[in-house]
Amino acid sequence: MKKFKVLLQVSLSVIIVFSIIGKLNSQSGRMKDRFYIGGISNMYPEYYWQYKDLHYKSLQEVGFWGDTQIVYDTNRIWGGFFDPLSFYLPSVTNMLTSWKDAIGENSVFYFSAKIMRPAYGQRSTYQAEDVGTWNTKYPGYGYMGSETGDDYDDSVGIRVKGCIRGVDTAGYMVYSLYENGEHDVKRIDDNYKWYVKPRMRIPQDTANNPVYADTIVAIIEVYSYGGADHPAKMIDTFKIKVKDFLNSCPNYDGRYIENFTNLDGENILSFSADSLAQGTDTSGYYSSPWDSKVDYRVKWLGKVSVWLDYVRLDDEWAHFLFTDPNDQLPLSINRWHFGQKIQQEVQALSNLSGFGYFAIDEFYYNHLPCIAEVNRLIKQYSSNTTSLICIANSGSAGLKKQPSIEAQLDTIDSLGLLNDVLWVDHYPFDDRFPLPTALPVPDVSKYPGTKRYIFNNSQTYNDALSYRYEGEEVWNYYNYYKKYSELIKNSSTNLSLSVVIQGHSWEEGFLSNDATPVYALREPTVEEQSLQAYMGMCYGAKQIMHFLHWSNKCDIGKYYYNWGMTKTNNQQKRDSNYYNENKWEGVKKLDSILTRIGNIMYPEGNLSEHLSYDKTLLVNKDGAAYGYIQNIKSYYRNSSDQYLNEDAKKLWAIGFFNDNQNIYDKYFLITNMRCVPEVTSGTGDLRTVRYYFNINQLLYFNNWIIKDVLSGNQVTFDKNNITDGVYFPYQFQPGEGKLYKI
Repeated sequence: MKKFKVLLQVSLSVIIVFSIIGKLNSQSGRMKDRFYIGGISNMYPEYYWQYKDLHYKSLQEVGFWGDTQIVYDTNRIWGGFFDPLSFYLPSVTNMLTSWKDAIGENSVFYFSAKIMRPAYGQRSTYQAEDVGTWNTKYPGYGYMGSETGDDYDDSVGIRVKGCIRGVDTAGYMVYSLYENGEHDVKRIDDNYKWYVKPRMRIPQDTANNPVYADTIVAIIEVYSYGGADHPAKMIDTFKIKVKDFLNSCPNYDGRYIENFTNLDGENILSFSADSLAQGTDTSGYYSSPWDSKVDYRVKWLGKVSVWLDYVRLDDEWAHFLFTDPNDQLPLSINRWHFGQKIQQEVQALSNLSGFGYFAIDEFYYNHLPCIAEVNRLIKQYSSNTTSLICIANSGSAGLKKQPSIEAQLDTIDSLGLLNDVLWVDHYPFDDRFPLPTALPVPDVSKYPGTKRYIFNNSQTYNDALSYRYEGEEVWNYYNYYKKYSELIKNSSTNLSLSVVIQGHSWEEGFLSNDATPVYALREPTVEEQSLQAYMGMCYGAKQIMHFLHWSNKCDIGKYYYNWGMTKTNNQQKRDSNYYNENKWEGVKKLDSILTRIGNIMYPEGNLSEHLSYDKTLLVNKDGAAYGYIQNIKSYYRNSSDQYLNEDAKKLWAIGFFNDNQNIYDKYFLITNMRCVPEVTSGTGDLRTVRYYFNINQLLYFNNWIIKDVLSGNQVTFDKNNITDGVYFPYQFQPGEGKLYKI
């Protein structure tokens, strides 16, 4: 499922969408009153023992995405888009019920074909005004060239491009799109259509005068992708005449029109996805937006005044989702009939035992309008008991200009997609990210996907790790998780942060060209998995999801692997990772500890009993001073195994939380961000910490206790006698976090 994301190096952003949809205030209460560990896998009963062993309480079930499922199995949750609900509902019910019986939770994120198909509809709306500026905007959905016309603030309150008969000369009103690289999703041999929708108006008296009926207002020219080494190629033209503005009466009331239809209600400005995709790189999953020559030019002939608002492109999924919501058109025109399918799917599944939310992943920016519309329908048909959850940091593959983090979150929020679960995934460990020399080098003859693995000394490795988490680049964790946590804290809705962490390698990229470096993910160490999970919790995550549970092997001359938690037959646990660490037991132990901490922070039941997130500090970057903590010192071991040596660079993350039941108690979760494992005694990144408190923040009492909530280890101190801080002698493992109560 992540192949698309990895090969594309999908940008970690979603940007401001042109079509703002009002925020949906109604909320589902599901999966918000407790803590969850989970994974991305299949909801197969033969795997349940694995999930229970790893303490999973939630699952992303990818389901079946195709048209029809020819194999029926009561132990599978499959159902194709064109399958009748009656075909697969018994098996879906059985699987969700068995999940609830085995795991005890209503917590499945379900990828349904009947939900994803319309949600993956593509809508791009290119503004006609401000020509030449769209390479500086987010999104750059507009034109860079024009030969005629001026911008007007129209009487209906919108800014448009206008051409006035007798004033302006004939020519192209708009040409040369800026953001035009998303249309290769529909590829050669795909049996789909695109619909071009130029939203324009003409003078009412001209339209209603039969003399002008056949006068051409404008010509729309469509150009294909072309590619890096080919010129732009015009594949279709459409003539829009005065009579096309008339309704069935026939007359025209002067309004803007974008759907020019025939008597059957079918848009007459449509063309094949096959022709548009000419020149795309069909060997892969992605063609560079910088090579795209896709264009929708509007040529004005100078005969009829016209005002152009935008040129919209809908694929047929988006077209029929928005124009035929009640399935009024015959199947010969609208073969999808999304309205009934969505309604039946939601009403049948949303309240089944075991079900949590519908889900979608790996989308382009121009999928967002359809995702928002499908989410609206899901909430409507389920009476707000569930919604459509999407990965919030996906969405800008195919864009030339990348957005800001603020724009990403503003967009998702404005679309009504941030009112249940903020679901994010960032995978920091690509195959060029170094490993510490304390680990053994994988056998490249057996595992060729490790051939570019780099091994460095502990300092260089931890410096790279620090940079990945603390650097200023837009893709680093610091920038993203800071924004996520601020949104959670300031949200007026009951929003849960769900963090998907990397536990897998993804080596399939090597298959495209073994001689050329291709982006791939290396397998993280157990310590790196631990760090990701604790960092998520430091920023207020209430769900930690492991990607990926299953594994597979690709055999084309050499073996390349996509490793998860299992062996490649997926029914046996994978004991060792590439570095001879005990992966299964390491993650099992991690999940057990995370679950215990999570159950303390977010006990099942009343939300008022939960800890509330306050702030996160990266000590090396931000400093430690916040509220009752002024500073920390961290210590590493000397040759006598004593913690006497102070770190010059303090690589720690501290998440601060408030007790909603007791204003005197204070909680913080602190994480050791160094990850060199203890392969041999004395070589790993074990640490201890000394805390310096702001005594003015420790009110009402002189004697205080700092306590490790899980272990019970504690130190009592007098706040008036701690000039040299409070030393906590109990050690942190590499990548380990601990929850403390003051």
